[in-house]
Amino acid sequence: VDVDADVDSDNGDGGSTSIIYQLPPDAGPIAATCQFTEEEIHTLIAKRSLAKSQRKFDEADRILDELKGSGVHLHDNRKEWRADGDNHFGRTNDGDHKNREYVMRGGTHGLSLDALGDISKIVERRSQAKRTRDFLTYNELGGALKNKFGVHVNDKKREWSMIFITPLDQDLDQDQDQDQDQD
Repeated sequence: VDVDADVDSDNGDGGSTSIIYQLPPDAGPIAATCQFTEEEIHTLIAKRSLAKSQRKFDEADRILDELKGSGVHLHDNRKEWRADGDNHFGRTNDGDHKNREYVMRGGTHGLSLDALGDISKIVERRSQAKRTRDFLTYNELGGALKNKFGVHVNDKKREWSMIFITPLDQDLDQDQDQDQDQD
């Protein structure tokens, strides 16, 4: 595959194939055994995406094989790549996954960097409360994340994301809280 060739982003049906793959948060630097630079990796990923969108699956598979042969691993669902010698994404097999930081997935929905930092700190405090079996604090912080910021936390994947909460959802949550207070 010619890495220097331009990638035409028009897939023939008026759509765009500019799919951006990113490094996962735990990725290290590109291994010395990898024959590609970061720019070349992005170019090959773009060419593969274009080939897939044009239904040229043999070409897409050849590009994927070339990337894998050089130690570049892709996770298509997460739109992530890594070339640091590891080929895992997310949970590790070393048993230390409970000590990893939570990662944000999805969009920011217009929140400032300060607000996102505050959310990350609350998510980590919630995780610490769970580890120390302080379930009252764990539940309070989880409720605050959901009601104040619209945050969903996936403890199994160690991820958090913004969710869209409708006014009806908030009314139902408040009704449930009032019912619990009356019990």
